[in-house]
Amino acid sequence: MKSVVAWSVVILAGCLGGCGRTDPIALLDASMPDTGGEEGESTTAADSFADDSNADTAADTGPVVTTTPPPPVTTTDPGGEVDTGPMTNCGNAVIEFDELCDGPELGGEDCVSQGFGDGVLLCTDDCLGFDPVLCEEPSCGNGILEGEEACDGTDLGGVTCEDLGFGPGIPNCTIGCTGFDVTPCIGARCGDGIVHATEVCDGLDLKGETCVSQGFDGGVLSCAAGCQDFEYGNCFQCGDGFIDPGEVCDGADLGGNSCLAQGFDGGALACASDCGGFDITGCISLTCGNDLIDGAEVCDGPDLAGQDCASLGLGTGELACDAGCTSLDTSGCLFCVEEDIGTATGPGVATGNTDLEDDDLPQSCAAGGSADRVLLFTATDAGDYAFDTNGSDYDTALTAFASCDPGSQLACDDDGGTGTDSRIVVDLAAGQSVLIVVDGWSGSTGDWILNIEPPSLP
Repeated sequence: MKSVVAWSVVILAGCLGGCGRTDPIALLDASMPDTGGEEGESTTAADSFADDSNADTAADTGPVVTTTPPPPVTTTDPGGEVDTGPMTNCGNAVIEFDELCDGPELGGEDCVSQGFGDGVLLCTDDCLGFDPVLCEEPSCGNGILEGEEACDGTDLGGVTCEDLGFGPGIPNCTIGCTGFDVTPCIGARCGDGIVHATEVCDGLDLKGETCVSQGFDGGVLSCAAGCQDFEYGNCFQCGDGFIDPGEVCDGADLGGNSCLAQGFDGGALACASDCGGFDITGCISLTCGNDLIDGAEVCDGPDLAGQDCASLGLGTGELACDAGCTSLDTSGCLFCVEEDIGTATGPGVATGNTDLEDDDLPQSCAAGGSADRVLLFTATDAGDYAFDTNGSDYDTALTAFASCDPGSQLACDDDGGTGTDSRIVVDLAAGQSVLIVVDGWSGSTGDWILNIEPPSLP
């Protein structure tokens, strides 16, 4: 039987090239050697094939022998063309011959590439196509471009505003995943009165901006052509020499006003720097100096209209009237004072901690200084007063000022006391006040103590 099978494979393999209408059994008879039988008898291949087939039917003792797939069916169309049909070896999980897939081997295809949503793509039983029975329908909103969708969420399939005929930008996907929203694209619908993503403004829609928010003093802001910038032609600004709406004056344009019109006896009226009022410091009052406020005077000598440093929020000190009776002189206000220690002298006159203090006045002797404490001291007698911070627990600095003006520094010391403590000496007149500032070296803060040694009296 084995010899018959072997020769059958040979003959059938030979027929892959086309056997026409030749009887394969006849070919087998012609190809088989004469193995002999009983004397005087000859054995044909057909007989042997039949005998062996009967024998196999009677006793099937071995496994089924699987050979290469049969050749394709050969047909001839009326035109004489030979069609051998699809050639497959379906079921071995290898894509070969005319197969598109084979079992789990799908050639890289999946449900999405076949125009569906997520799911499991199957191969058909004949390996000549795909079965989408386990594939899901495309799902808009899952962020995956699939099926007939134009886009899905941020998955735009690489499409840009330029691809859609607009300027630079990235479009949005429409809610139904069927198209693109070109609102973010430059050049998209400029002139529709709605500010889109890349537009600065559009018609009357200025996104809340005004001339004032754009740095002008007033006026009417508008949107420039192209929707990419504002038009400032109708905005105005103090200093252009013209009185615009909201301005009292502008530069030399005083609107016909003068010192006389303001109640003074003469002088030169000017416009305030913000165009919101007049500067009357150049005006003259013939009654200024009589210690009484007359006409348009703001003050006159000691007559300060009931004002003082405290009422102006400037702490303690001496408020005064300027020489022209047109404004108050606040240079004597000690608005920076944090503690008034009066006229006390001796050890430990004042103590404190600068960890949470602010830096009120700069000093010139301690690398930029640190948080400080500003104390007001008034001398009872004339002479040299010594101030020191001996006993403090950090590297102090000590400074004396005549006022809250940083330029009024009288003395400064870093380590003139014991160790890193400080010491200064200031010559004061009787009744004179001075600001003593307890500071620190280059950012140092901590617990401090102030000692004051009065002058030696004769």
